[in-house]
Amino acid sequence: MTIKAIAVKDGMTDSEMLEEYYSIITVPATIPAPANLTASAGDRSVTLKWNAVTELDSVTYAVYQAEGSSAPVDPANWRLIRSDVVPSTYTVTGLTNGNGYAFAVKSIHAEGFSDFSNAATATPRAAAGKGDTGGSDSGGGVGWHLSSNANLKTLEVWADGKRISLTPVFKADTFAYTAKTEAEQIEVKANPEHAAAKVKWNHQAAGKGIRIELKEGENVIPLTVQAEDGSRKTYTLSIEREIAESDEPEAPRISFIDIAGHWAEGHIKRAAAKGLASGYPDSTFKPNDPVTRAEFTVMLAGALKLGGKAAEQPFTDYEQIGAWARPAVSRAVEAGIVSGYDDGAFRPSAQITRAEMAVMIARALKLPTNAHTSSGFTDDEAIPLWAKGAVGAIRQLGLADGRGGSRFAPNETATRAEAAAMLLRMAEVNS
Repeated sequence: MTIKAIAVKDGMTDSEMLEEYYSIITVPATIPAPANLTASAGDRSVTLKWNAVTELDSVTYAVYQAEGSSAPVDPANWRLIRSDVVPSTYTVTGLTNGNGYAFAVKSIHAEGFSDFSNAATATPRAAAGKGDTGGSDSGGGVGWHLSSNANLKTLEVWADGKRISLTPVFKADTFAYTAKTEAEQIEVKANPEHAAAKVKWNHQAAGKGIRIELKEGENVIPLTVQAEDGSRKTYTLSIEREIAESDEPEAPRISFIDIAGHWAEGHIKRAAAKGLASGYPDSTFKPNDPVTRAEFTVMLAGALKLGGKAAEQPFTDYEQIGAWARPAVSRAVEAGIVSGYDDGAFRPSAQITRAEMAVMIARALKLPTNAHTSSGFTDDEAIPLWAKGAVGAIRQLGLADGRGGSRFAPNETATRAEAAAMLLRMAEVNS
C-alpha cells in the first residue's frame, strides 16, 4: 500500500475529502496470476497443475476452458467452469476424447482477480489395448488399435427425480425398451462400455444426461452408440406419456411475439422458462424498454429466492412502492443487496442504470470488489467509483456485456433484455 499526502482544496466537502483520501492511500497490490500451468490428458479428462500463489493469504482459483488446440484470441471466449478451487490442481472431467481443449487459471483474492495464467492445452484420449475388440495385434503384444465396441454399459431414464423402470431390464445385448410416465420431460443417461465410444441422440451427447420433452402418447427415442472405429449400434426407447386427469387447465407455453431476431432472444426464452423474467398480457416482452428499480429488485429477489420477513423499510417514499414489490424490496434490503439514496428515498419508479444493476448483482453473489482496478471497458473512467469494483467483478465472471465500442455505459438505462440476460447468467454461475 502506498501512502501519500491528501490534497485538500478550498470548498471541498467532507465526502469529497473522504473520497480523495481513499483514492490516494488505498492502492492495492497487483494480484499475482498463477504460473507454470500444465495440462495432462486422461480418459475424457484433463488434470491441471500450477504454482500456488504464496504472496497473499486466502487465495482461491478460477478455472477457465475453451475448445480448440490453442488459447482463444478474444479473452471473452474463455468459459468459467469452476470459481472456488482451493488447491493448485484441478481435474476437468466429462470431456470428449479426441477433442482439443485449452485452459487458463486466475487467482481470486479479497482485493480482486488476477490476470489469466499462461494457457495450457491437452487432448483427452483413451488407450485401447489387446483384447478390447476380441482381436490381437500382429506383433503378439499389446498394441494401439481402434475399438469396435459399440455396446452400452448403462441406460437409465429419470423423471421428476425418480428413476423409471424399463421393460425389459437393461442388458447390453438388448436393443429395444419401453417405459411409461406422466412427466412432460425425462432425462436419459447412457454410458458406453468402451471409454472412446460416443452415445448420442439428435446430435447430443448422452453421457452426462440429456433432457427430452415428451409429447402425449408414444415417443420413440433412438440412441446411437458409435465405437472408436466408427461401428454403430442403436438402442431404442419407446416412452409412453400418459396424461393424468386434472381439473386445472394446462399452463400455456411461454411465447413472446416481439423478440424474434433480437440479440437476447435465446436469453429471454431461457430466463422466462426459469421464472426469472415474464412478459405482458398481450404476449410481448418489450425487450428494449427500460427497467425500474422496483421491477429489477423483484426480478433479482425472485432469482435468488430470497426468504425471511418482509418488514417495512424506513424509506421516505415507502408508500410509493407498489404492494407487488414491497416484499421483494424489503428482503433485498435485509440481504444487503439494495439500498436507498442519500435523501432516504428508494425511488421505485426510477429507471435503473447499468451501474446500479451491476452493483446489485455483485452484492447478491458476494463478489470481491476493488474500486481501483480497471473494469476493462473503454469507458472505465466514466464508471462511478462506487460501482467500478462491481462492474469489473461481474465482467470477470462473464456476466456483463458492453455496448458499442466495448463501452459499459454505466449511466445509461438498463433494458429489459439486458436485465434478463444478466439474471440468467447470474443464475447459471450461482447454480
